[in-house]
Amino acid sequence: MLLGPNLPHTWLTHPGWRGKALATVIQFDPALFERPALPELAALQPLVHRSQRGLQVRPGSACHGLITQALTHVRNSAPLDQLAGLIHLLARLNEAPADALQPLSTASLAAPATSSPQPRRIDKVVDWLHAHLAEPLRAEDAARIAHISPAAFSRFFKRELGKTFTDYLNDARCSAAAMALRQTTQPVARIAQDCGFATASHFNVQFKRRYGVNARGYRQASG
Repeated sequence: MLLGPNLPHTWLTHPGWRGKALATVIQFDPALFERPALPELAALQPLVHRSQRGLQVRPGSACHGLITQALTHVRNSAPLDQLAGLIHLLARLNEAPADALQPLSTASLAAPATSSPQPRRIDKVVDWLHAHLAEPLRAEDAARIAHISPAAFSRFFKRELGKTFTDYLNDARCSAAAMALRQTTQPVARIAQDCGFATASHFNVQFKRRYGVNARGYRQASG
């Protein structure tokens, strides 16, 4: 994936996935390609512009293996070689056929660039939500964090993240629970409580809806 600046996104494993997932993330300032001292890098500006919609290297395309190989090389290189590797990786993306890079959205969802260091309202809400997963969280409280009326908050949240506040909250809690199931030996009931589920039955329903199995079955499959 190549995601442009200020593009809202989140990562979730597929509900049917039973193996481990590895993510390699490279962050860089797109202003790197606007430096007058490095005019050769200007050729990558159109690619950066296209990334405002989010780009996925289409699985099965001819360049998919090359991009994967280049990404692995960056991850395993020394710091200076990583910079060269990043440019090489972006050059391969820039040379890829148009149909090999699939836009992830029909229009740019990126927030307008701003010189202010203050986080956007949705960022404040998401940070607050993840920091307090174990506590009872209400949309009314989130609306106050965003400085939006409760009546307008539901529309605001769904517009920004593509799902309701309740669905996002349950996604985040189940994701935290799944990690705890894989990485600890804590009892399932304790994990459910620590992730903010008031009852074991509610946790079981929400977890199975997302992962296809109950928590115990998930833990056994992940072992």
